[in-house]
Amino acid sequence: MSKRVISIISICEKNIFVVTMRSFLIIKPTRYVHPFRILGDVWFVGDSWVSVHLIDTGNGLLLTDAGNVGATAQLIQSIWEAGFNPADVK
Repeated sequence: MSKRVISIISICEKNIFVVTMRSFLIIKPTRYVHPFRILGDVWFVGDSWVSVHLIDTGNGLLLTDAGNVGATAQLIQSIWEAGFNPADVK
């Protein structure tokens, strides 16, 4: 493959990524799921795309799968709504 073809493929991939991210940011509000207790000290604080679980260890909060790009504010809001302080995440 020539260098020119590789450059064109790279440009196309970047354009696809930009379009995908715009779509992601536009539909983000529809992904919101209210946080809820799963069992004991385990809470769901994710969205409809990524399951983020918060565990209250007594010495701080532990997150399993910390979500994805662009959803940080939504994750922090869910932690607050579950009754926890995001600053306690270790």
